[in-house]
Amino acid sequence: MMAQVLLNQVIGNSLHLRQKKNIYFVIPMLMLFGVLEVAMRIAGYPPGKTYMISGDGDPRWEDPELFWTPSGAFAEQFQKAKISPAENLIYCYGGSIVQGFSASKPFASILEKRLRAEYSADAVVINWAAQGYSSYQSRVIAQRSVSTAPPRIIIESNAWNDHEIGSYSDLEIAEMNRGFDRKVLYVTNRSVAFAQMRRILLRRDEIQPPGATWPYRMTARVPVKDYRKQILKFVALAESADADLILLTQGQYSKTLRQNLLPYHEVMEDIASQFSHVYLMDIRPAIEKAVMDELGLDDLLDQPGTKNSYILDMCHPTAKGHKLIADALFPLVYRILQQHNE
Repeated sequence: MMAQVLLNQVIGNSLHLRQKKNIYFVIPMLMLFGVLEVAMRIAGYPPGKTYMISGDGDPRWEDPELFWTPSGAFAEQFQKAKISPAENLIYCYGGSIVQGFSASKPFASILEKRLRAEYSADAVVINWAAQGYSSYQSRVIAQRSVSTAPPRIIIESNAWNDHEIGSYSDLEIAEMNRGFDRKVLYVTNRSVAFAQMRRILLRRDEIQPPGATWPYRMTARVPVKDYRKQILKFVALAESADADLILLTQGQYSKTLRQNLLPYHEVMEDIASQFSHVYLMDIRPAIEKAVMDELGLDDLLDQPGTKNSYILDMCHPTAKGHKLIADALFPLVYRILQQHNE
């Protein structure tokens, strides 16, 4: 009996000491977090939603499915879609390549101008692209826009942002922004320190330190298998709207970049071959030939970096590049509109 009492005392003392150790650990951590919170507020960091972090600026954290939206949140595009005649309405989706980064007139604007001059004065091409968008985000805004005003043609061009590497895929981040996780984030995001820590954890452009494992797990923003699913959803969306879908590849000027995006372009080719209302517009040969002719080359460069007048950096077309894309698209778009409106 005495032995049992002594054993209980030993166990009780052990648990008490463990609890005290836990308290000694937790209290300093809470104090440190509190100091960090105060310091960040003094430094001017506002509390904000952390649906996703983009390393390309400071987007608004305002949409759990899109993660961020451009200035105006597509209000101008939605208004234009509602008042445009459906028979000659065309939608374009993608990231900054389609949006027209560094180009005053992206291919959507050039295409619209030419269609109005040579086909119909009421032709409308609406650009729904946004900087940093992947096929997942493009598909989300496509569902919203098509349900508002169905177009005659959908032009989809995604690959570059999809193949970018981050700690989480876009679909994983979307899942974290739903349900219970979203409620937790709503409360915890009132903390500046927590919001900043999650932004760091969700960085798209983080670099994995040597030997590190967690939390530096790396994955494509939209892995190829998920990319196929997103494109098939575009196919179904176009079919539901009685629209044709054009899958537009993304042109580069080096062997390395061409190879990096090849799995995504192969998905485009495969899906376009399976559906009568889906077309492939492969812009790669035209971009590559234009760059090689300008630089006096017989083959693609091994690595990007050589200045040319068609691609600004590694992926963004210049004004000249956008005109080349619009000129390549025009005959196909013209033919599809004629077939629909006969």
